[in-house]
Amino acid sequence: MSSADFSVNDVMFRRTSEDECRIVVFGETVGSVMKRQDVAKPDGGWYHAAHLWDDPRGPVLIDDRDAVRDTIAAMLIDRDLVPSTTPPARPEFSRHQHRAA
Repeated sequence: MSSADFSVNDVMFRRTSEDECRIVVFGETVGSVMKRQDVAKPDGGWYHAAHLWDDPRGPVLIDDRDAVRDTIAAMLIDRDLVPSTTPPARPEFSRHQHRAA
């Protein structure tokens, strides 16, 4: 799959706890995002740590909550970690599978 077939809208999240989500792309879990309190800031703000499991560079810290999805999409493209999609053998089965999930 080329990065041209991938968009920021393909990045989904599945909450696992109050402060953690899994990053899901094309039905495959590719990493996690954790919300952490920034103890270095006087007002006690928050940041998000995004980690792609196949990325040896480690987590990226994101200060702006609104930039989390865009940052993760850019990381996947820049680091060539966009998972491939396999077309379903029978499209009607794929639609039924998603509806039941």
